[in-house]
Amino acid sequence: MGGILIYGIVAIGGATDNVFRLYILKRLDDVHPLITLVGVLVGVPLFGFIGLIFGPLLVSLFLIVLRIYKKQYGETQ
Repeated sequence: MGGILIYGIVAIGGATDNVFRLYILKRLDDVHPLITLVGVLVGVPLFGFIGLIFGPLLVSLFLIVLRIYKKQYGETQ
């Protein structure tokens, strides 16, 4: 019984942390929550725990470079 209670608290606490993290990053850095989520989901398997930080940064950097490339070398009409 106690194990189920602890598991429930950890599961709810982890879900709450993820929601707050997405909200805070959106408010502070104007980063779309989907970019943060994809960055974390990709960053953790690739880089481990440090991927929580570097995953979203690398995804954001990739999107910025892609936007610059598109602006510089995009179609000219």
